[in-house]
Amino acid sequence: MIGLICDVCGFESPSGSPVVVNVKKAIVKEANKGKKKAERIGMTKKKLEKIMEACYKEDFREVEPERRRFLLMKTFCFLGTKCFNNIQKLKKKDVVVGEDNRVKVWMERSKTDSKREGCQFVLTKSKIGSVSVTGLVQWYLKSLGDISEEAFIFPVFRRGKPVESQAVSYFAARKQLVKERELLGLGEVTWHSGRIGGATEASKKGISRSVIMRGLGWRSSAVDSYIGVKDAGVKMGDALL
Repeated sequence: MIGLICDVCGFESPSGSPVVVNVKKAIVKEANKGKKKAERIGMTKKKLEKIMEACYKEDFREVEPERRRFLLMKTFCFLGTKCFNNIQKLKKKDVVVGEDNRVKVWMERSKTDSKREGCQFVLTKSKIGSVSVTGLVQWYLKSLGDISEEAFIFPVFRRGKPVESQAVSYFAARKQLVKERELLGLGEVTWHSGRIGGATEASKKGISRSVIMRGLGWRSSAVDSYIGVKDAGVKMGDALL
């Protein structure tokens, strides 16, 4: 509730402090003892294409700003193997199209960046359907209008206009996600599904563990929990026999 109130008022929530985060982790760990772990649902290329088909129109004015925001956030999460917290507070100055026509995104920090050095991830310029990823990002930024370099690119919208100084809250983003899941038949995907799906699909395509670790921003074996393996026992048994 405190986090929700702070989001509404535009304040930094104290629930994000290291002390509170560690206490919450300890409580959740204790509460989950003995419970059967739920399957983690990952995003897929097919689902991203479905979102693209529904939320992209050449004339951005034909699409609600919340749906445009949802489309780009899901694209960043899946192709950049990021979660909601990684991209929530990205600013316009952090997203640049390089001379190679690839989008470069700078993240000041994340929970896996213990030294707070920040990191950059670069997106492919391949196409989602008939539109390149670079073209999609440029389309979205254009739809925000003449915003400042310090403006959040995933802002709150009021009367269709972005509130530059206020990033979308997790509560609002999740509400939009649930709505799109029902409309588009996306299954039980979450805001973490992009990270899980990106790592899993990359592993299936033969991308090395070290590259996936770099993409996720991990420096430990925690990366393995994001790479989903279906029917591991069957695969191992088939290989052994």
